Amino acid sequence: MPAESSAPARANIRPGLLENWQQFSLLVLINACVGGIVGSERTVVPLIGSEEFKIASTTGSKLARVARRDRRRSGFAAQASWRGRGSGP
Repeated sequence: MPAESSAPARANIRPGLLENWQQFSLLVLINACVGGIVGSERTVVPLIGSEEFKIASTTGSKLARVARRDRRRSGFAAQASWRGRGSGP
C-alpha cells in the first residue's frame, strides 16, 4: 500500500530552477556561509596559533620553499632555452 500513497506525491514534483527558486536560493546562501566560515578559519586560526600560543606554522614555510624551487627551475629553463639547450633540467 505505500506505493499507492507515494504516487500522488511524485506527480507534484516539478524540476527546474524557476519552479524551485526558493530552495535553490537557500542552497546558495548556505554554501556562501559555509565557504565564508571555512575561509575565515583557514586565515584566522593560524594567526591565533602563532600570536597567542607561539606555534610556528609549517604551511607558510613549505609554500615559500616550493615557490623558491619553482622560481629557480623556471630560471634554469629560461636560461637553457636562451642558450639553445632545450627546456632545462
